[in-house]
Amino acid sequence: MKKTLKLIIPVIVILLFLTVPTAALAQPLYQTGQVTSGDQVIFGDNYVLQSGQTLNGDLVVLGGNATIASGATVNGDIALLGGNLDLTGSVNGDIAAIGANVSLAKGALVSGEVVSMGGNVTGAELGTIRGGIRTFTPRALLFDGDAFRFPQTDQTSPANTVGGWILGFLGKIMQLLAMAVLAVIVVLLLPRPANRVADSIANQPWMSGGAGLLTLLVAPFVLLILTITIILIPLTILAALALAVAIIFGWIALGFQIGRRMEVLFKTQWADAVSAGIGTLVLGIVVAVLGYVPCVGGLIGFVAACAGLGGVVLSGFGSRTATPTGTPPEPVIEVIPPASPASTAPPEVNDNSNKL
Repeated sequence: MKKTLKLIIPVIVILLFLTVPTAALAQPLYQTGQVTSGDQVIFGDNYVLQSGQTLNGDLVVLGGNATIASGATVNGDIALLGGNLDLTGSVNGDIAAIGANVSLAKGALVSGEVVSMGGNVTGAELGTIRGGIRTFTPRALLFDGDAFRFPQTDQTSPANTVGGWILGFLGKIMQLLAMAVLAVIVVLLLPRPANRVADSIANQPWMSGGAGLLTLLVAPFVLLILTITIILIPLTILAALALAVAIIFGWIALGFQIGRRMEVLFKTQWADAVSAGIGTLVLGIVVAVLGYVPCVGGLIGFVAACAGLGGVVLSGFGSRTATPTGTPPEPVIEVIPPASPASTAPPEVNDNSNKL
């Protein structure tokens, strides 16, 4: 496994946890005595590998603590998101910790490297880390705008000005195409949730915009409160990722709805994935072009994002379709089956004249 992937293992697992059932994350485990074969994903719980036990596979711990006791061996990589790792045994692989602390005791051995992001690594002098330690905090996670700025050269040169404009234009085109391709993939994998979110936006456009705006206003305060409590840091990361996924999903659903309207406009019929891809591409182009309009351009994209996010919120992430408020329920029409021939026969008249 490449070293770069070690940093995004927890993020990938979180996205899978948000989009697929939990059972899909479980890998087949085969335990023979003290040996366990198969990757293990621990969510919000603690994991302990006792002395003499061996894990042949990778270990991913989300929001929990892991303990590798003396004499225990992990033949794979360890990735943590939040929590702590107490290592006394051996790890024949790399350790990636995001927002987590790694503590090494005497006799601990790591054959690879330890990569720490937003956490601490202690006890390195007591154990052995053959690959070394890399500790850093990306400036992008600190919401530093300078992290996205490239080194500037002489801007007075016409060649640099034109070259920068062309690179920026090509980069924007690639972003729009990438979002369109992502829309196609999402609708192919999640057709029903995408349809429900798109229907919710169409049924309640104003309500969707208001719900999305309210969510964007409240979310930073909620994340800030969760961040203040150290124990809830993993939950903060999960909530931030869920919000990001919801915004992207809502944007795609809004583009999907635009693709539907284009079908009606051009009197044609496309597959749902094609409609989502074309509609998302058109939405991105329109927002990008209107973005150059002073004072109004940026507001268009914000409104579109709010409408899409609100559709996701109202539909419960595509689990249901939000219907317009005040819509009367459909009348229930009771169908009465036709009477049988026997029931339509005239009633029998009792003739009592013979009894007189």
